Amino acid sequence: MKDLIILGGGPAGVAAAIYAKRGGIEPLVITLDVGGQTSLTSDIENIPGFKLVSGMDFSKKLLGHLQSLDVRIKYETIKKIEKTNDGFKVITNASEYLARSIIIATGRKPRKLNVPGEGKLSGKGVSYCAVCDGFFFSGRTVAIVGGGNTGVTDALYMSKIAKKVYLIHRNNTLNAEKVLVDRLRSKENVEFVLNSEVKEIIGENKVEGVILKDGRKIELDGVFVAIGEVPNAEPFKDLVKLNERNEIIIDKLQHTSVDGIFAAGDITDFPYKQIIIAEEQGAVAALEAMKFIEKDKNSK
Repeated sequence: MKDLIILGGGPAGVAAAIYAKRGGIEPLVITLDVGGQTSLTSDIENIPGFKLVSGMDFSKKLLGHLQSLDVRIKYETIKKIEKTNDGFKVITNASEYLARSIIIATGRKPRKLNVPGEGKLSGKGVSYCAVCDGFFFSGRTVAIVGGGNTGVTDALYMSKIAKKVYLIHRNNTLNAEKVLVDRLRSKENVEFVLNSEVKEIIGENKVEGVILKDGRKIELDGVFVAIGEVPNAEPFKDLVKLNERNEIIIDKLQHTSVDGIFAAGDITDFPYKQIIIAEEQGAVAALEAMKFIEKDKNSK
């Protein structure tokens, strides 16, 4: 049995693993990748100590930190957690693991538009990661759907690659930080399509355009969806308490509704989803988990 299993390899999970390892615990990290959503971000400018770092480089630094501490990582899909007499059983697509304590830091995944054509053309011009797939649309015409930080950042990134970028947002004003919006407005190849929503993505074998709810058609080569994320909480829905947005409910010290299970990062109901906050929560979760583990061992 492991003392601690950390589910998720984003900033929250990595911070938890670092603090646990330095505290004398040998954590096991189970994740699909190390970096999480940061790997899908072009530039990061709001982490103290990093004036500017690409999301991919930051993710590499997270992995490097874990490797320098010899933290064990299993790249597997989490299916379910079950409560046992001695602790918890983590079931993945490849194996089963037992642990005294669990930290859930599985983050979020991109939200879909759920419009006709989206599923059919996913991977054929429809993408949820401009950083990952933007290169394939060099010199072409694309649309970014979304007016938050992610959407505006993706539009900025694609403005350097694509011939023409449409930013489609359902409201009249953008929700992104002012510095990002001002930067985007200075780009000559970006056109704002505000107070508009995508009704359908059209094309046979590849994206050919979108139809807006007002009937307008925009011819495109690609569509990047950036309308936020939803929590990766499916494996835990019958274990810990979730709110109406399927976020794990935590107290101020990252405790969930189940003793011995902690949560950190974007999976939680904490309102601000930021890298630096996820890291802080991961550290707190690890410190609390270590207290729980010591108490559990002493009681047996």
